[in-house]
Amino acid sequence: MIRNALLLPVLFLLSTLLRAQDAELNKFIVDYTKALEFNDLKLIDKAVKERPFQAAQYFQDLLVQAWKGTKDLGPKMDGLRQSWPRVFEKSGAIDRLDRWVQSQDQASYDAYIKAVNNQIKAYDLFVQANKDNTKRAPFETARDAMITVCKQMEGTGHKIETARTYVFASQCITQMPDKTVDDRKQAIELLEAYVRNREAWEWTQDNEFANIKNWITNEKKRVEEDQKAGKKREAEGYDKNTKGIESLVKPGVPEAVFPLTFDLVDNLEELDYAVRGGPLPQLWWEVQFGKDNKDVHLSWFRRTELHLLRHGSNKFAITAAKDDPKRSVPAEAGNKPKATQFWFDADKKAPYALAFWVGGEQERVGEMNINLAPSEQVTPVFYKSAASWKATIGVDSVVFYDDNTNGLPMNGDPFEGDFKVGTLGNGTEGTAVPLLDSMRVGKGPRVPFSEFVFVNGAWHYLHGANDRQFGVKPLNPEYFKTGKIKLTWAGPKPTAPVQLVIQGRGDYKSAMFDVAGGKEIEVPACEYTVIFGRILQGKGAKTMLGNLFTGDSKPFVVEAGKTHELKMGAPFGLVFNRRGDADTSIESTSILIKDASGCHITDLQGMLVVPEVLSAKAEDGKGAKVVGKFVKTEDAEYLNKVAAKFEKLGRFIACFPTPDGGTKDGATALKVKVAAGHKVGLRMQKHPLFGVLVSAFQ
Repeated sequence: MIRNALLLPVLFLLSTLLRAQDAELNKFIVDYTKALEFNDLKLIDKAVKERPFQAAQYFQDLLVQAWKGTKDLGPKMDGLRQSWPRVFEKSGAIDRLDRWVQSQDQASYDAYIKAVNNQIKAYDLFVQANKDNTKRAPFETARDAMITVCKQMEGTGHKIETARTYVFASQCITQMPDKTVDDRKQAIELLEAYVRNREAWEWTQDNEFANIKNWITNEKKRVEEDQKAGKKREAEGYDKNTKGIESLVKPGVPEAVFPLTFDLVDNLEELDYAVRGGPLPQLWWEVQFGKDNKDVHLSWFRRTELHLLRHGSNKFAITAAKDDPKRSVPAEAGNKPKATQFWFDADKKAPYALAFWVGGEQERVGEMNINLAPSEQVTPVFYKSAASWKATIGVDSVVFYDDNTNGLPMNGDPFEGDFKVGTLGNGTEGTAVPLLDSMRVGKGPRVPFSEFVFVNGAWHYLHGANDRQFGVKPLNPEYFKTGKIKLTWAGPKPTAPVQLVIQGRGDYKSAMFDVAGGKEIEVPACEYTVIFGRILQGKGAKTMLGNLFTGDSKPFVVEAGKTHELKMGAPFGLVFNRRGDADTSIESTSILIKDASGCHITDLQGMLVVPEVLSAKAEDGKGAKVVGKFVKTEDAEYLNKVAAKFEKLGRFIACFPTPDGGTKDGATALKVKVAAGHKVGLRMQKHPLFGVLVSAFQ
């Protein structure tokens, strides 16, 4: 038994540090300490009831500190000893925890700390797996690692921590894509182990325990029902291991294959769905020719290696075989976008087309006129796809567009290209955004490409591996269900997006739909995320544009047979990053507009956010005073300095404000002095579209 904790100072210190990383633990300590100071038993019990696991953690840490020689901890420990049985009647968990700690020696506590560290490592694997929840393998790795920790933690005898580890292991399965019945049974078994460990230390009175017990009961029923349904599906012709898309299409129906016919895009001004697209050519994909560079590689074109050649001051050619001059095709590049058709192969059986644009001396980026005209030193050339492919499915004509300009239409996963922009607050590494393609069915509007499409009078699964043909399978209405979605956009009409794309999750990740406009739209019943939108007002030099991305918005579910109201828009606000306390620094490239749903709006053209910086003592901003300001970015030399520093931003720095007085050294952060502990916020009194914009104080 431990009688002198000084034998284990490093181990106990490590335990305390690990616990301190838990934000919920810190919240409990604050609430509990205040309640104890007032000797308010109701507040003490409330703190324990709201965060019981953290209460047990803190009790363990107090025991450790007392053994290390810290004095006057008795009241804190006694408060928890007395509160626990009041909150959890007939629970002896706190006493069992006390006896467990007293029973430890150096070797056993060493084993416990090792298990805790392994738990943290395994949980990190689970967090990483959740960042891309479409792949099963990372979840399996996290599950296996956590199950190993479960066994290690069982060996320590710490029943509370063991139960917690079993919950983590089950989460690795419940969050896993393409779960099988066996996976679900394993998740039940892991949570049954949680129940056994909790019962062993007489802690069964809290909401978590009750919820998990209910989940086990209900999930057993669901598994039994799904097993019966699986047998029914097998009788209908589905393979017992069928999952994903194959479980949604009609069994035994062969895939219908349709040929594609190439054609030039007949209207280059029609709005596409590309982040590097839209109505402003200066925002398209770009290559640059230097003084001695006559050959540039179109790096974001992925189908094959493609080169743009420069034969004169304003003479260009495009080729997929730069070593064969006969294969190059003159490219029309001027101040009005024009399409150039060429071929990937020598036999001219694989056509494609790009639209090129070369700017002038006064081209608007953000709210700044930039010289994009050709010169001896540098000549930027902008491009996007001008290719389309046509086909007929039954009574419906279909057209496919390569909006993301990777060389092929019908890309089902818009995040597969790993394209990152610096305009979402990370100008160095960038933030991943979607690379969408688009399509048109019959005489309908141009919409995002979706592998789930209503065509020829029914819902079908459609996919294409190349630009010559594509396959179509009918979806089974017994298992493929639909609902409806309707966008409700609050705020001034000009702020409403002209495009707003939602993407399905899980088996439906290749389902994309544009819900802008406020009409009810039928979509597959599943969970969705808003991934892209475009706010657009005006034309030409008067264009006001902003791109909308997921930001902090949450997924939502469209239920079968029901209509989901997607509420977005006002109230609008600002988000930003603050660093420091009294010497506060606000990074200009972190300033974004957000809507009520949490989506972020950036790439601002013609409607820059130019806020003041306010300082206040309280989080509500009451009594705030102006302590600094941002101004419009209008200095070309400043832009060049910053573009060189932020690889992912380039000239898009012009879409952000400049710190007042920061143009000399190329600084993008505004530094202000505020009173220690004061909060800072942003405010723009009159944005041209969004009106008054304010941020939360931080």
